[in-house]
Amino acid sequence: MTPLGIKRKYKARILRILENLAAALRHAGIETSKPEDYSGDDYVFGFMTTAEKANDQIRVDFKIAESEQYDGTKDGVNFLVSLVWYGGLIIGDYSPYNFTPSVWLGRDDKAAVEHRFCLMEEMDVAGTVGTIKEAIKRKQSQPARA
Repeated sequence: MTPLGIKRKYKARILRILENLAAALRHAGIETSKPEDYSGDDYVFGFMTTAEKANDQIRVDFKIAESEQYDGTKDGVNFLVSLVWYGGLIIGDYSPYNFTPSVWLGRDDKAAVEHRFCLMEEMDVAGTVGTIKEAIKRKQSQPARA
């Protein structure tokens, strides 16, 4: 499967994962935008937490990670959820088997890609919400910069 084929096959399920996460954040009192397709040169879906100041926003992305972009190997794929403050500070990432020899799956191994995607569907939503809440709490406790 090509990365575009993977995107087409999993788009509805990716958006459902993001919608569930956004709903859990709203339930925890953190407002969000609606999940959408941000794809350009890469394959990414996401949403933003909303805040009065742009630098208080967090972007939540679900990426179809292509091995060529990350480490130069050919025809590999993995999935990644990233939490990033506006401005680029990384709060956290979840990518099954990251930093292991099993990080990349062959794109043509449909069963392996499906299994890996199922791991993303089993992501710890409560833990992710807790990570975001803790990041907001830490930022709010920091003194304002001039």
